Amino acid sequence: MKKLYMKKIYNIIHTDMITMNGGKNNLRGIVILITLIFGAMGFFVSPIAGVYCPFEFGCFFVPMLFQNEQKYHSEKMYSLIPIDRKDLVRSRFIFTIGIYTVMSAIFYVLMLISMKLEWYLNLTEGDDVIAMMTAKMGGFSKLGLFNLIYFASFGLGLILSSSALRNYFRDSRTISAAISFEKLKKPEKKDIFFAVLIFGIIILWGLVVSGVIPMGATIAIILNLFSQLAQTADGFLFGAVFIAMGIFSMIYKYICTLLEYDVKEL
Repeated sequence: MKKLYMKKIYNIIHTDMITMNGGKNNLRGIVILITLIFGAMGFFVSPIAGVYCPFEFGCFFVPMLFQNEQKYHSEKMYSLIPIDRKDLVRSRFIFTIGIYTVMSAIFYVLMLISMKLEWYLNLTEGDDVIAMMTAKMGGFSKLGLFNLIYFASFGLGLILSSSALRNYFRDSRTISAAISFEKLKKPEKKDIFFAVLIFGIIILWGLVVSGVIPMGATIAIILNLFSQLAQTADGFLFGAVFIAMGIFSMIYKYICTLLEYDVKEL
């Protein structure tokens, strides 16, 4: 019985893979291009560039996986064939989170290899970016600081991916809106605001840590408190907290999706 059930889950996943690879999938090319760019930067600039990949996967995986389903309206197929709604939700969470985890793990290993090889182009005329950050923050090894940032990115990407999947089951049109070229040409003001805000925070944090912008007293106190907490077990403990937050958020969204989709009118 268990084998038959697992085979059913596998068949649903296999169907989604066929749907994803059928026809023209614009987002797949975009995801591959961005991944290759960050991968090259991770090897030739700094492994810190690789921490953006889990965040990228979390943002784009769900739209990429189900773009063709929306384009060709094949989501209606599951209203006709004898598949329980819970099985569809379960299989797609396994599919999405599984791919996300595997790809993030692959990139993590690649960035560890990059740290060993040190093929950097020496753009900073000195140590690589991670070495500069550890020197400024203190109390971290290069591996510990990288793990902390990468684990935080992985936890955030897990939250984003599970949220996108829950929203897709609530209203599949959210994926259509996300991949609409009209929306890309005319982004909403709030989207521009949050994108600029996040980018600005990242740039500001990098400038402060690198010493380009001197730290004020308030910023120094906040960073010292954060550093003391983050330095425990060389960053592994705090990084594990980020991963746990992502996992618990994913479980919560999975349960909510099971309940919401079960009562939804198709």
